[in-house]
Amino acid sequence: LVSALFGSPSVAADQGLLSHPEVDMVVLNGLEATTIRLQKRIAFLLERGYFKASPKRTKVRGTARLLFISGRNLKTLLVEKRVCPEFAARLKGHEIELPPLRHRLEDIEDLFETTINTLLNRNDDALRPKLSPVALRRLMRHDWPGNLPELRSTAARFVARHTGDSPDDSLISQILVNSPSVKNAPLRTERDLILDALWRHGFQRSNT
Repeated sequence: LVSALFGSPSVAADQGLLSHPEVDMVVLNGLEATTIRLQKRIAFLLERGYFKASPKRTKVRGTARLLFISGRNLKTLLVEKRVCPEFAARLKGHEIELPPLRHRLEDIEDLFETTINTLLNRNDDALRPKLSPVALRRLMRHDWPGNLPELRSTAARFVARHTGDSPDDSLISQILVNSPSVKNAPLRTERDLILDALWRHGFQRSNT
């Protein structure tokens, strides 16, 4: 990952993603899984605007924007010592907190299809499974306790098991029922369900 971002320290012509002229943004999914050493290098880049692939190499200007994704907020990661203080300081004030997936039903179709497109050849429409309206409604009724990782896992299993011989809504139902996130999810109270319904309708009781 370090070489991919910053380039190879032994090959001068090897440009990393952070300075590549054709790369506008680099997305790192799983902020809490990055090493402290990598975090410190990125913090240096964010502060100075440049980096060195090795001590002997010249300064390289970082041109790509960085987007970090995590299932936990920055304060929690800092308390758990999953991120170093200097890295957290550079990110502080730039966080965007998204509500749980069950509160963003309008995003589910796009996220599911984007995951499928990532897994398959974008130019091969013949092999790309399509969601029926019934299957889409089944996805939108799901509670998504595992949020985005669960949706991506569901899409991956859908692609792997889709044959075109059976209705995709039945396949989606089978995958969701057997999802590890569903089996391990805590039971939700009536209060939780009411709050979810109010949230989805802008807390307008007449529409809930």
